[in-house]
Amino acid sequence: MPSKPITAVEVIGGRQAVRITWADGTATELDLSTHIRRHPALEALKQRKRFAGVTIGEWGWELNWGGVLAVSAATLMRLAREQGGHAMPNAEFRDWLARNGLSLTGAAEALGLSRRTVIYYSSGARPIPRHIALACRGWEVEHQHAA
Repeated sequence: MPSKPITAVEVIGGRQAVRITWADGTATELDLSTHIRRHPALEALKQRKRFAGVTIGEWGWELNWGGVLAVSAATLMRLAREQGGHAMPNAEFRDWLARNGLSLTGAAEALGLSRRTVIYYSSGARPIPRHIALACRGWEVEHQHAA
């Protein structure tokens, strides 16, 4: 799903969470705490005062903190889809690969995907659709019973 421009943002309570309104009028509540913890470049956003200074970047394609830190609308949309259960987090996909001893090529064969698509999913370059998450779980269950 392609990202949309952001038209409004507000911080939710005293948390590292925001309510984003998109150009199509939909609103999303998004907890950014895990994303902030995983990315050292966003360390400053752990400070409540800094996080509360969020603004919409030029043309609505990012959230911006003081002109120094930014998170793109595409990343925010991906996180919203993951948190809403519509996509699989890429860290979860990488865990699935490791837990099952699958290479990128092995995962591609197991899921009926191209190796390039698996690379996109494992790197976070593309959101992982819910049906792929379900296929991963099904593959794992099938292979646990076979063992």
